Amino acid sequence: MLALALIYGAAGLAAEVCDGAWKAALRHDWSLEAHVRLWVGLVYGVGGLAVHGLALILVEEPLALRVAAYTLAIYAIEGGAGAAVLRATGRRLWLYTDPWSIGGLVTLKYLPAWVALAFAVERFALWIGP
Repeated sequence: MLALALIYGAAGLAAEVCDGAWKAALRHDWSLEAHVRLWVGLVYGVGGLAVHGLALILVEEPLALRVAAYTLAIYAIEGGAGAAVLRATGRRLWLYTDPWSIGGLVTLKYLPAWVALAFAVERFALWIGP
């Protein structure tokens, strides 16, 4: 289980760095500088494990139920972790300011990406098993 958490955490950190570099490129900042807090690796590790476990439990359930379960788990972990780190350190893991933001801790803007990621985790979970 620790190995899986590390895999999901490392993949999440890498994805965040790539996202930051992509956003820099869109601003024509060719340094492609990106910043990420290490806390984010823990969030992705826990989130990956949660979706992995749900995938193994819900494998025979209808698509709509799986999408709802994965989405709720991801947003609960993202929002809960963001609130916990903010409370403990006074710093935000991320600050969403778009119109789809909920308290600056989560945003519905990334819903399609989270659903796609959840199904990638589902496929991986079913491929490697428990």
